Formats: sequence, C-alpha cells, structure tokens
Amino acid sequence: MSNVHADNTDDTAPAPTGEAGVRRRQQERRSRVFVRFAIIEGVVLAAAVLAIFVLELIDPTIGIWVILVLAVLGSVILSGYLVTAARRDQRELEAARQS
Repeated sequence: MSNVHADNTDDTAPAPTGEAGVRRRQQERRSRVFVRFAIIEGVVLAAAVLAIFVLELIDPTIGIWVILVLAVLGSVILSGYLVTAARRDQRELEAARQS
C-alpha cells in the first residue's frame, strides 16, 4: 500500500529541513486550521439559519442580526489567528535561518 497522495506527497519521505521544511510545516498547519475553521463556522451559521428560519426560535428580523454578529465574530477570530500565526511563522523562519 502506497503512502503517496493525490498531490504527490509521500508520508514516508523524510521531511525537508531548514527554511523549506519550516515553510512546508507552516503551510500544512495553516491549511488544517483553515479547513477546521471553515467547518466549524459553517456548522454554526447553518445552525443559526436553521434555528431562525426553519424552527422559528428567533424572530427573523432579529435573527438576521444574530447571523451578522456570528459572521463578524468568526472574522475577528480568524483575523486574530492570522496575525498571531504570521508572527509565529516569522519567528520560526528566523530561527531556521540562524541554525
């Protein structure tokens, strides 16, 4: 059984070292976070739409604001993560260049 994926990456291949390895790990980490965030945000927004427009637990005129607040909150969380990740990535790259 092969560990080669559709994108021609191989789980058994040694990880690149140095700056290239750091960049690859950062990209993989960022991709995982984006996918997880999108799934969670999608579920939260879908649940809000379901509660507002299908189950009618909240008046739709107020429910629109609830959805808007959830979307803004999600964007603030993602923006905060991106700023933090950019700083961390820069520190990791500097450390890789020095070693």
